[in-house]
Amino acid sequence: MIKVGGVYKSIDGEKIKIACDFYSDGNKQTLWFETASEFEDYISIETCNPFFIILFLIAFHNQVDIEFETPVSKRLYYGLTKYLQEINLLDQDKLKRINVKCELVTTRYESNGIATAMSLGVDSFYSLLEKNNSFDEITHLALFNAGAFGQYEGEISRRYFNVMKNIVQDLSDELSLPLLWVDTNFNEILNIPFGVTCIYRNIACALLFEKKIGVYYYSNAVPFQDMQVFCDSPEDQELVLSYGLSTESLEVRMSGLFKNRVEKTNAITDFDITKKYLNVCIVTSEYENVNETGGTIENCSKCFKCRRTMVTLDILGELSNYKNVFDLNHYNKNRNRYLAETLYHFYRSREVFSAEIMSLIREKKFTIPLKVYYYLFIRGLQPVLKFAKLK
Repeated sequence: MIKVGGVYKSIDGEKIKIACDFYSDGNKQTLWFETASEFEDYISIETCNPFFIILFLIAFHNQVDIEFETPVSKRLYYGLTKYLQEINLLDQDKLKRINVKCELVTTRYESNGIATAMSLGVDSFYSLLEKNNSFDEITHLALFNAGAFGQYEGEISRRYFNVMKNIVQDLSDELSLPLLWVDTNFNEILNIPFGVTCIYRNIACALLFEKKIGVYYYSNAVPFQDMQVFCDSPEDQELVLSYGLSTESLEVRMSGLFKNRVEKTNAITDFDITKKYLNVCIVTSEYENVNETGGTIENCSKCFKCRRTMVTLDILGELSNYKNVFDLNHYNKNRNRYLAETLYHFYRSREVFSAEIMSLIREKKFTIPLKVYYYLFIRGLQPVLKFAKLK
C-alpha cells in the first residue's frame, strides 16, 4: 500500500514548489513540481491531480493499492482507474487491478488559457501554427522537464532542460506568449521508460496550471488514419489516453491529428521563426557538460532525427533556408549516405517515417543520385556480413 499525504507549497524567491510526501513499506519519499512563482495563481493545492497521475502509475507498475489524502478530480479518477487501467490490463495475465482510495471532487475552474508544448521540434511548431490559424488561439507555451531531456540522471537532464528553457523563453518573448515551465523530480522516482509514459508525464505537468489553462494541446506522434489502438504502442493510443487524462477544468486535445511528420515539416517551412529556432536533435551524452549560463543547444546534424528532418527538407527544396540550425556542410558531404539510409529502412521494413519520405520523393519526382544506390547496396550487405562474422 502506498499512502499519499496532503499537497503543500513553498515559495523561494522567483520559484514555487508544489509537493506531497508518500509512504511505501515504511519509506518516505517526496514528489515535487516547480515553476515560476509568478504563476502561483494558476496552481491549485485543493486537488492533487498532477500527483495522482504519477503516483497511480507507480502503484500500478508495482501492483500495490494506493490512498490519497488530498481530493482528486472525479473525471480524472474515472478516466485513469476505470478507463486507462482497463486498457493496460488487456492481454496482460500478470497484471491485476489496483484499488485507489481518495475523495472525489468536481471542481471546475474558470480556466480560459490555451497552451501547447514547445520543445522547438516539428510537432511543437506545427501545433502552434495550426492552432493560431483556427478557432483556438494559443495563449501560453509550455516546456516540461518530463523525461525528454534524460530520465534517470536528474542533475544532468536538469542542466540541459535549463538551457533549453532559456532558448524557448527567447522564442516566447518574440511571440509575446508567456512560457509555462515545470521542473520536477518524478524522473528520478518514476522508474518506467519515458517512451511508454510520455503522455502521462506531460499531462501531469500541464495539470499543475489547471486554474488558468482550460485546453492543452498535445502533439500526436501517429496520424489518426495510421493508429492501431489494439497494440502495445503508446503513440497509437494517444487519442484514447488524452480523453482519460482530462479533468473538469482542463481538456487535453490532440494536435495535428490527421497529419504525418512529412506534412507537418512541409507546413512549418512557411513559419519563418522555425528557420531560427527549429531543434529536432535527440539528447546525447555531449550535453552532460552543458553550461546553464549562456549555453546553447544545437542540432548535431548526425543523429537519426536530424538526418530524417534534413532529408525531408532537402526533398522539399527548403533545406538551404535552415542553414542557421543545421550543419549543411556536413549534410552535403553525407547526403548520398543519408538518402541511402532512408531507402534502406523503407525497403527493409517499410518503417513509417521512411515510407512517408518515399511518398514525398514520388510526389516531388525527386531525382535520386546513382551513388545513393551504391550506398544502399553497401548498407544492405551490413546485416549479412555481421551474421557471417558471428557464424
